[in-house]
Amino acid sequence: MPDQLKQFTYDQLLIGQKAEFDFLINGEVIADFVKLSGDANPIHTDPEYASETKFKYPVAHGMIAGMLFSRLIGMELPGKYSLYLSQSLNFHRPMLSGQQILVSGIILHKNDAFHTIALSTKIIDKSSEDLLVDGQALIRVLK
Repeated sequence: MPDQLKQFTYDQLLIGQKAEFDFLINGEVIADFVKLSGDANPIHTDPEYASETKFKYPVAHGMIAGMLFSRLIGMELPGKYSLYLSQSLNFHRPMLSGQQILVSGIILHKNDAFHTIALSTKIIDKSSEDLLVDGQALIRVLK
């Protein structure tokens, strides 16, 4: 369950400030994403099909990472006063069902003229520490 809604204002945010949370990728998350997105590609849903791919197992949708970055920004950093403007995503390794991950973001830059922050975003596998997904987000801070 998401943590309590943070309420950082632009002036309270600092370059280098970080937020993170743990998340378990599981079959329920993947099934819920299939229902919401309509993406039932067998690489995500069919173990027999996935066993014939280089991954050998069904992989979670890459956009689940985007969903988790949305939670990070909307709930944690900066939280309530955030307006998500953009997000890049680089997929390095697949997210698999049963994988415990760490979702994190760190403020790289502040733009006083536009009240925006640039946030480096990452998802790593908690057990291997492998980088799964990274990118950068641009957020307007409304207060």
